[in-house]
Amino acid sequence: MENQQSQRNALPFDIIEEEAKLAHSIHRDEFRFINQAAIEASATAAKALLITNGGAVIAMLGFVATISGGNGDVRLDIYAASDALIWFASGVAASILVSLLAYLVHYFQAEAEAAKTYSWNYPYVIQLKGSERFWRARNYTHLIAVITAVAALICFVKGIVAVSDLIATATTVGGANCHGQFGGWWFFCQS
Repeated sequence: MENQQSQRNALPFDIIEEEAKLAHSIHRDEFRFINQAAIEASATAAKALLITNGGAVIAMLGFVATISGGNGDVRLDIYAASDALIWFASGVAASILVSLLAYLVHYFQAEAEAAKTYSWNYPYVIQLKGSERFWRARNYTHLIAVITAVAALICFVKGIVAVSDLIATATTVGGANCHGQFGGWWFFCQS
């Protein structure tokens, strides 16, 4: 490293200046590209979680309304139905939190990148001391965002299990156990 520095000092200033400008440009372009890709990926993941859990809430409400709306002899356990709704709604809340956390991750990363200075001397891009706290905040927030995203996915799976239990415990007015097909679910009722 010291040898590289002494070799660079021996070069004329215009060559060093061009090398520094190139390093500055590469750093800026790389940051823009990586930052844009990260923003798009996190937004897509948060939307997918929100749509999955939100769609499940809507489907669950439609399912319960159809079955309990007097359109047939099937009776559902309202507590089991509410369990599924709670899981799906929790997944929606976690998905919204993922979006907020993703914003904070990008904010902290941008602040950390802004806490760099450009130099005409090698290594040309220098991290300032104050940026360390932004990198730490970014890393912790990123970890919390990933854990929250996994929690949103777990809420969806637990909601599906609760719906399965709801269907398995459905009964007819006469007390028969029901299984069958409703929107892809197999149903049949036995006395």
